[in-house]
Amino acid sequence: MENILKIHRTVFPVERAVFRYCPQSGHQPYNGWDFNIECGENPDLTARHNLYGRTPRLYAERDPIPLANKDDLTGTTLILPDAWNSEYNEPYFTLYVFEHGDLFNTKLQFLEKQGNAYRIRLSARIPAGSVYGGETRLDLQTWMERLPDGE
Repeated sequence: MENILKIHRTVFPVERAVFRYCPQSGHQPYNGWDFNIECGENPDLTARHNLYGRTPRLYAERDPIPLANKDDLTGTTLILPDAWNSEYNEPYFTLYVFEHGDLFNTKLQFLEKQGNAYRIRLSARIPAGSVYGGETRLDLQTWMERLPDGE
């Protein structure tokens, strides 16, 4: 299965997935990464599933993710046990489903490259106390386009 975001047992189609490298600038003291994964609705959700929101979004907004900026990321695996970069007090990845929640135990794998796109797999945990109540598993498999570096 590709191009899906799975939260616990609920699956959402990925409609747009892009990322880019953002070099350090005057207003940002570190190199960062933008990741933006926008999902579509799951037509099987009913009104009682309101905690999922309508269209989840997984993102990093110029966050200090410790990922090397190289031409080919194929074969790269990044493991982030913590949700936040303690040096800069910034999150790594955030999931928006009705409210924001930062992910921990994140594992990001770049499996394959075709042109400017990568087939990736990302797994993570959503902490207890989020909209889900208890700790929840998240899995993403999708093709993601790498945009040119920039601010």
